[in-house]
Amino acid sequence: VHFADGPLVSRGEVLVTLAQRHPQVALQLRQGLSYQTLSAVQRGDLDCAYVLSDAEHVEGLELHRLGAVDLVVVLPSSVAEAHPGLSLDELTNLPWVGTPPSCVLRVHLEKLFAGAGREYRQGRTADDESAIRSMVASGMGAGLIRLDQAQQGERNGELAIWSGWRSHTWLCWVAPGGDRRAVAVEAVKVAVMEAWT
Repeated sequence: VHFADGPLVSRGEVLVTLAQRHPQVALQLRQGLSYQTLSAVQRGDLDCAYVLSDAEHVEGLELHRLGAVDLVVVLPSSVAEAHPGLSLDELTNLPWVGTPPSCVLRVHLEKLFAGAGREYRQGRTADDESAIRSMVASGMGAGLIRLDQAQQGERNGELAIWSGWRSHTWLCWVAPGGDRRAVAVEAVKVAVMEAWT
């Protein structure tokens, strides 16, 4: 089974369950960005995947929301120290590190700007959260990342969380819908669902 997972996913329980119940199922794990792995499942290049998504349904796929994932704005520590009471208007005037338009984080970034009556204008762009985190830490601009990543960065003194906004998306498991799915993928699905309930 070709299975894409991500850094936020704890695989241990799923792998143990599969090994115990279905020793004949071999997983080939790959990491990728959610929008790329979702496309790979749609094309048939991957059998299933974990993705971050706001969607409740994706045409042709079976999608299960496993849990909410909080998203927050992060600032370079120097900006947070210099402007402790930063307003939304001031925040949206800062330089930003964004993501490609097809990324779920970009959707939330655009909503943040819309809430300030502004349009997000793409500047610096990063393909993943670790790059966003590094670019923010180096002072290149504000960014939007998962809360767990932001908290770790704040503990490490790399960046600061802006407390004026929070959003969420969903960690989902996806696979082809209908009769296209192999028995081994169904075994993975059962293990994933048990791990997340």
